[in-house]
Amino acid sequence: MTNSNSVYSICFRNLPDGIHTFNFEVSDNFFSQYEHSEVKQGNIKINVILQKSPQLLSFKFKLNGFVNVQCDRCSDIFDLKIKNKVNLYVKFGEENSDITDVDDTLTLSYSEDEIDLSQHIYEYIHLSIPYRRLHPRAGNGKRSCNREMLRKIKEYSTHSTESESDIDPRWEKLKSLYN
Repeated sequence: MTNSNSVYSICFRNLPDGIHTFNFEVSDNFFSQYEHSEVKQGNIKINVILQKSPQLLSFKFKLNGFVNVQCDRCSDIFDLKIKNKVNLYVKFGEENSDITDVDDTLTLSYSEDEIDLSQHIYEYIHLSIPYRRLHPRAGNGKRSCNREMLRKIKEYSTHSTESESDIDPRWEKLKSLYN
């Protein structure tokens, strides 16, 4: 849970109970630390509000920025704006839990002094990316996809001119199973 070398660590032990604000910035260097990251480039500002009490640490993350992703329609790379708010609750127990449960609650050992938020930030960024990634719409309401690529996709995805009679007879028997 702790990594004192991490820029994204918060030493909470000596903080008084109450609200504390932290600001982090994520850039390309952050993503390079994750070998299998879908995102390789981006710039995200993260505001973290920590509410500390003796039994619980409550974190509110606000993410705002962009990540460089591939368009699902034309395959061009573009900057996708992301904006998200996420909560994380940390309770204390006998030992650390490596996983955040369904209630966004994590358990830290009573002996811990700090928490490294880098893995949570990484996950929250990826969860902020929509399932379908498309270029944003321009002022005219159309997407700014690569027109040449769209033309080539259309050209290569047209149905072949094979007639029904050219189908291999072995496949014809399978066709009757479908109906």
